Amino acid sequence: MIKDCNSNEDFNEITEESRVKPVFLMKHSTACPHSAWALERFSEFSKDNKESDFWKVHVIENRSLSRKIAEDTGVEHASPQGFLFFNGEVIWTGYRNEISKEHMIEALKIIS
Repeated sequence: MIKDCNSNEDFNEITEESRVKPVFLMKHSTACPHSAWALERFSEFSKDNKESDFWKVHVIENRSLSRKIAEDTGVEHASPQGFLFFNGEVIWTGYRNEISKEHMIEALKIIS
């Protein structure tokens, strides 16, 4: 299941959860076909991976939150954009076609 990140509190929950297990976050634009394709791949991977949590933020509807995420992580905003958080930090980011099962599996190998 992919949870919606709609507030600063939700984003704080993501970083806190990542202290216990890996957490993926996707910045999704409802106006971008590339983002729709990336979300489809993100969703498929979330069904296969029960060891991680999955979140998404709608960047158009939540512009200020999207800016805060960029500011807090030090990662310039892009959409679609994927993050892997672990121990409260970003350990991987992916853009467009990098939001794929293969790339996310490789990102998880950084932790192990």
